[in-house]
Amino acid sequence: MRRFIKGLATIFVGLLYRVKVQGLENIDNNRPYLLCANHTSIMDLLFIQVKLKRWVYWMAKKELFKNPLFGKFLEKLGAFPVERGKADLSALRKALKILNEGHICGVFPEGTRQNQHVGEELKPKSGAAFIAYKAGVNILPVYITPNHRPFSTVHIVIGKPFAIEREKNHENGNGAALKENARYIMDRIYALKENII
Repeated sequence: MRRFIKGLATIFVGLLYRVKVQGLENIDNNRPYLLCANHTSIMDLLFIQVKLKRWVYWMAKKELFKNPLFGKFLEKLGAFPVERGKADLSALRKALKILNEGHICGVFPEGTRQNQHVGEELKPKSGAAFIAYKAGVNILPVYITPNHRPFSTVHIVIGKPFAIEREKNHENGNGAALKENARYIMDRIYALKENII
């Protein structure tokens, strides 16, 4: 079923967009990662899922699952719901389980979509930094060009994995340090736009 769903998504994306990917060599097939990307469209999830060889389990806002048909499609595509604006312990445990099993968990640290016409940077939430800290895994930074008009070219740049500074955090994660790490994660993501060929 997973292969079938990914095949449908690949056909859909291929009909509407030209997606160019750089940096696939930065992904070790035997290591878990917390994939962190900027976010301008629901299509971001599809672009990454169809272009990576490894499966990505996505943390997506709960509202997207309200439509039963679309929600089921997202689940088959590897997404699971998170309730924004609160500490969603169920989603956190799900993410940690995925990472502890050696997989890739995908998140959008800014917590919501940017205005894709201007691609402005948003203030990141601390959730991604906290998950990386608790799981002890590397961040896999990914930059996606904004403004996904049909039949346009979308660039995806995958950067080199990196670790956040765990020594700044005490056992449960220090709030100020997590905010600093969250900003660092986004800085690394947006720096990738300079690598677009």
